[in-house]
Amino acid sequence: MIPALAFVPPDNIFVFFEELTDFIRGRFNNDCDEILDYFEENYIGRFRRNAPRRAPLFAVNLWNMFHRTFDELPRTNNCIEGWHRGFQATVASCHPTFWKFLAMLKKEDRLNRVKMLQARGGHQPPQQRRRYADANRRLTRLVDNFPNYEHIRYLRAVAHNVGMG
Repeated sequence: MIPALAFVPPDNIFVFFEELTDFIRGRFNNDCDEILDYFEENYIGRFRRNAPRRAPLFAVNLWNMFHRTFDELPRTNNCIEGWHRGFQATVASCHPTFWKFLAMLKKEDRLNRVKMLQARGGHQPPQQRRRYADANRRLTRLVDNFPNYEHIRYLRAVAHNVGMG
């Protein structure tokens, strides 16, 4: 359920983390302290007595996906990595000459112009695989109904659906 914290509103992260920590420690007899400490140190910020939490190594706004899911925005950079892999395969060398690289950029530009014309003409882009589309719909529904869930129940539901995608 730790990855499910990424789908909790940023303002509620600390409360959810504390509840999840209590739940996990109660269930696993402190056998998970190392992973909880690691997550707290790097993603939540260590709690200090009589002072606010320390700043985590990775700020909450960098890894939190609640608003991106709520707004139905992409949560990964898979499309960019896919483009890069395709472009790299087209170039077909690690260190192309400047002229070869320029020719590939021009070819990529022409391809993108064709795609834009197709989009203006009403052609639909390729659809997301059904499995991922279904998982995204379920996550969006959970995030939309966030206030209606008990905290641990919400984390369990999100964790189940994150594993489905």
